[in-house]
Amino acid sequence: MPYTEEMRASFKQSTEKAVGTLVLDADIQQLPQDFTYREAFLRINYCSWSSRMWTLQEAVLTPRVFFQLRDGYVELEDVVKRSATGEDCSNVPVKPLLAYIHLRQYHCGTNDAASAAGSADHLAMLRQALKDRRTSNQADKRLIVANLLGMEVASVPKSTFRQVLGQEATSET
Repeated sequence: MPYTEEMRASFKQSTEKAVGTLVLDADIQQLPQDFTYREAFLRINYCSWSSRMWTLQEAVLTPRVFFQLRDGYVELEDVVKRSATGEDCSNVPVKPLLAYIHLRQYHCGTNDAASAAGSADHLAMLRQALKDRRTSNQADKRLIVANLLGMEVASVPKSTFRQVLGQEATSET
């Protein structure tokens, strides 16, 4: 069944209304509840869930993100908190995982550190978060960017799509 605009809009609405998202990914499900931040970062950052554009939207638009582990679950914010307390974290970045939280704050208008969604800081963070993510439907790219900016696709300037999506978007915009 082909995607329709209504189906895409419905996905956004249901995600925003959800209590949270439970991520079921085979790599992450191998983690025990007593995981180290280093292992969690590597598994989350490099799993297939982190390679899709739709899952970034899902993580940003839903209030909470949970990861199913081998013997329980953990919330994304708790994984990030472990980065501050773990001995094994000195060379492991936190920024990629923090992007979910910061983008959610921009989307909800609760980010005090910078200006509103669509600011230069927000666009740079969004571009970085989308950099290695893919979707099989090219039209979805524009929709996901617009949704993450809290705007309708038609109201987002072409230059913004180019800035966020990079050179590959120039032929599509």
